Amino acid sequence: MLSSGRTINEAIQAGAITKADLPALHEAIASEENRTRPVTVEGMMGLLEALFQHYYAPVLSESAQAQRWRDWHADVGHLPGPVLAEACAKWRRSAAKHAPSPGQLLALADKDYRVRLLAARRAADILEKLDT
Repeated sequence: MLSSGRTINEAIQAGAITKADLPALHEAIASEENRTRPVTVEGMMGLLEALFQHYYAPVLSESAQAQRWRDWHADVGHLPGPVLAEACAKWRRSAAKHAPSPGQLLALADKDYRVRLLAARRAADILEKLDT
């Protein structure tokens, strides 16, 4: 909530952000940065292991499994945990009868990820304009 009593979104839409709103904006930006922070390796593995339990998976050697995790991390490791979790949930709720590829999960995550990035960039741009 801003000093005017408006929410940040209401103030942005009305073009009514002032320097008095800087502390609330800093807090909002920190929150958006947290929402766009990449998932940890452990978090990614936990989400994917839970997803893979619903589908047939071949038994892999230890080295093949390690390579599989490296590949998955290279492909989806930039996603925030909540975005990856939602993509996994969407896949589980789909009619798919097999585990997804990284590209299939990325396609499910794309819109949510872009929305989060846009919100973080927008907040940072507003703050930069007010700081000058």
